[in-house]
Amino acid sequence: MIETLTFKAKNNKTVVVDAALWQEALDRTSKKGDGRLGVADAHALFDLIARKQQYTEIDKKTLKHIRKQFHWTKQGNIIFRRLIRSAAGKNWSPGTEASGSADLE
Repeated sequence: MIETLTFKAKNNKTVVVDAALWQEALDRTSKKGDGRLGVADAHALFDLIARKQQYTEIDKKTLKHIRKQFHWTKQGNIIFRRLIRSAAGKNWSPGTEASGSADLE
């Protein structure tokens, strides 16, 4: 079972996210650097989902909020979106196994 985290977004709506993904994004922006998520961060976040071999609705919502709530480098954002689109193009849709995800790294 996925551990979740609930919080209020900037628009005051209640949001439920995957706790591990959210914490990874927080950890990666609070360490050394400029506080933005870059290319290496995009790969690390994507890998957390790929390792589970499943892309759930919670993952989908979490990634949506990570993209909106965190600052990204231009290249990091491009790579992150490309990884997700590529996985979706391989029929890796919410609730299905992530077959073939290893070749996206």
